[in-house]
Amino acid sequence: EILPGGQSSLYGSDAIAGVINIILKDRLEGGVFNVRGGVYTEGGGDTIRMSLAHGFSGFDGRLNVLAGLQYEHRNPIWASDRDLTMEFNRNGYSAQTASRDYLVYSATRSSNSYYFLDPNNCSNVTGQFDGTEGLRTRPGFGQYCGSFSTPGYRTLKNGKDSQQVYTHATFDVSDNFQVYGDVLYSHEENEYNVGSSFLWWGTGSKWGAFYDPNLDDLVNLQRAFSPEDIGGEGYPNTNNKDTSRSYMVTLGGKGTFGSSAWDYDVNFTRNEYRLDERSFVRWNDPVNDYFEQRVLGPQQGWDPYFDAYPVFTPDYAAFYTPMSPADFASFTGQTTNKSKTWDNMLRAQITNGSLFQLPGGDAGLAVVVEGGSQGWEYTPDANLIPDPETLESNVWGLTSVSGGGHRSRYAVTSELRLPVWEPLTITVAGRYDAFKADGETIDKPTYSLGIEYRPIDSLLLRGKYGTAFRAPTLSDQFQ
Repeated sequence: EILPGGQSSLYGSDAIAGVINIILKDRLEGGVFNVRGGVYTEGGGDTIRMSLAHGFSGFDGRLNVLAGLQYEHRNPIWASDRDLTMEFNRNGYSAQTASRDYLVYSATRSSNSYYFLDPNNCSNVTGQFDGTEGLRTRPGFGQYCGSFSTPGYRTLKNGKDSQQVYTHATFDVSDNFQVYGDVLYSHEENEYNVGSSFLWWGTGSKWGAFYDPNLDDLVNLQRAFSPEDIGGEGYPNTNNKDTSRSYMVTLGGKGTFGSSAWDYDVNFTRNEYRLDERSFVRWNDPVNDYFEQRVLGPQQGWDPYFDAYPVFTPDYAAFYTPMSPADFASFTGQTTNKSKTWDNMLRAQITNGSLFQLPGGDAGLAVVVEGGSQGWEYTPDANLIPDPETLESNVWGLTSVSGGGHRSRYAVTSELRLPVWEPLTITVAGRYDAFKADGETIDKPTYSLGIEYRPIDSLLLRGKYGTAFRAPTLSDQFQ
């Protein structure tokens, strides 16, 4: 069911652009087994998905159960798998510029700002990035060691492993009362890599710049890490992984008030979603210490111009040198951030599809009352929390903030459908939502007016005027 336009008057916050209701089967005779697989001709992204669903019944058809399982696996697609993305665009409007993997640059000059200080003219590093590293020139800036192929060391599509379990059950207590329940559980892992544009080191992060007396200039170093530095499988060893676990449980009952036209539906739903974000990181002090000990050397005071930047006389030959995987492992590792979101909702609905007669048919009315609570918490790895004095984290180039909180919410919705006469139907809806947290209430009434006019059987004209709103998300409110 597709409902375009603002739908806050029926569905509340966030239903600004429209609503898509996915209506699931609630009964299945026998079983269904599906297998779907696929490959890409250019490599990567191989997928396999298997699903099994089966229906059961008992107690002379009063009990009906539908259960389903699904498993899916997908390999990642690396940018190197595609000619278009394996390197910097070869067919662009301007010439390719290789990545600046080994770069010394001035912090004071805007043109001719690169210093090329490798006595070996990049010959020591030509085996990196699978043999694509070499001496490069950027017009107007200068020379450096770089590669055209570094864009290939990232994923275009995540790798994925997921499993889901779903059960829906109904039991007819009497001719006009039914109890029902739903259980859904999902576990999913997504693996990805942001590539060499993220996995690098530079002096600017700690010092802003440093003074080299031999150059009489403020300069910075920039060094990307290659698959050969990483060792093992290379960049796949530095993949990030997001693991999510979620469940939804619904219990309810529905029926009819006696022999009247009034139907009711009362249910309670609990949703919970947990996410663990495992990220590959460089440790702040170890990575800076590594290059300070091997390249920069001891600090020799402060610059003569501003008395603010440290003085180093680097060993540039050591800078233009590959490192061992053991060295790389000494200043890298992993962090895990954890988040949790939950929602409890009690919902009651009454409907009457034959409220009264109009020339076009029966008028219909629905009234819904909702109430519940929502919560959210985000707990980053302690290494990402900034030091209160230096505002630095233990992770190079990254920091984070934490947050959490909960709020209660309630809503009242009503919809009236009026078939004024056979070609013309008018629908009126209104809703009031309120969110309460820390003694503060955020509330909003919304309404809508819709018209359907069918002058002939083959032509339907629809129009709608409505208001919509968006309440703050939990992270907006509590981060």
